[in-house]
Amino acid sequence: MLPKGRLAAEAAQLVEAAGLARDLDPQARTLVHEEPDLGIRLAWLRPEDGLTYAERGVAALAFVGKDVLLERRAAVDEVVDLGIGRCTACLAVPEDAHWPPPAGTRLRVATHLPRLAEEFLRRQGHAAEIIHLRGSVEIAPRLGLADAVVDLVQTGRTLQANGLKVAAEIMPITCRLVAHPGARRAGDPRVEEIIERLARAAAAVPAGGGGSR
Repeated sequence: MLPKGRLAAEAAQLVEAAGLARDLDPQARTLVHEEPDLGIRLAWLRPEDGLTYAERGVAALAFVGKDVLLERRAAVDEVVDLGIGRCTACLAVPEDAHWPPPAGTRLRVATHLPRLAEEFLRRQGHAAEIIHLRGSVEIAPRLGLADAVVDLVQTGRTLQANGLKVAAEIMPITCRLVAHPGARRAGDPRVEEIIERLARAAAAVPAGGGGSR
């Protein structure tokens, strides 16, 4: 399962570099790409949905961001750090705000990563109400919904454009290759070959890259 969205272009390049497909088009209306010579089928899905396919054994392998894995904690094996989609999970606050907040302050934190945000803030000793949003969390402080946000940051330009600054880096995030546990136990040589090819291609990926968020 290949990821739609921000990881799609890098994923397509990596799969082609591994010799697993040709002429991959993440924007194609046909979401399933067949490679008859290799006996494999590739499909474009949101990473969260690709993880579901892998967890349920419909797909042997899937590309999934580490952030999604941390949030879902699905029953899959994480087999390769693919090194694409590099970014950092960060806590950001308005540019005129101070961090850390005064002792006893109860924060309102907007995020699409509620588990990651809650665990980070608890480790830091901050009481917080976590507000789960699906996207565009950067506008939450400006509109009065939250005091801070936890989001994935690549360049910081989106934060800056919305009057925010990084107050704390939580952890680096990259895309991972995950496998349904039974796919490897079944002994299908194609699965191991795909894993090995992607691992070699990932090792050749230079650090950096990603989008412009």
